[in-house]
Amino acid sequence: MKSLLVLGETLTTTTTLTHSDSGKTFYLSADTEFVTTLPTPKNGCEFTFVVSQAPSGASYTIVTANTAYIIHGQILTSGDGNAADFSTVSGATVITFATGVAIVGDRLTMISDGTNWYVSGACSAYNAETMTISHSVSPSLSPSLSPSLSPSVSPT
Repeated sequence: MKSLLVLGETLTTTTTLTHSDSGKTFYLSADTEFVTTLPTPKNGCEFTFVVSQAPSGASYTIVTANTAYIIHGQILTSGDGNAADFSTVSGATVITFATGVAIVGDRLTMISDGTNWYVSGACSAYNAETMTISHSVSPSLSPSLSPSLSPSVSPT
């Protein structure tokens, strides 16, 4: 039987993905914040993101190419005693792996139907991954993307 090898790439700085990156697993690894921008949706386009170095200086952020391309889906997490073990979102444009909360092994997969992005993720700590509903996407490196300072959807 033939073995299938998934292509992997380590990201350490701000990156804009293309459709030719589809099928890759991206390992997020840096001491400081950076933004990964998704391409426009294309049917079957798929990316996996894995935290290989926990963000300590600032958060890793994944954004859509513009606000017309929205994210739907769920992130499974450990509950905080008062919260559910998952969050569901419809209409997000930003996903954040939160500094000081996300840990090595937290992950998510995104797939497109040509119109939207669909996410399925898992994280070990409550609120380590958040999805933000935003009407303007700016892949800036400002600390305003941290979960405590942005209107995010997280387990309730």
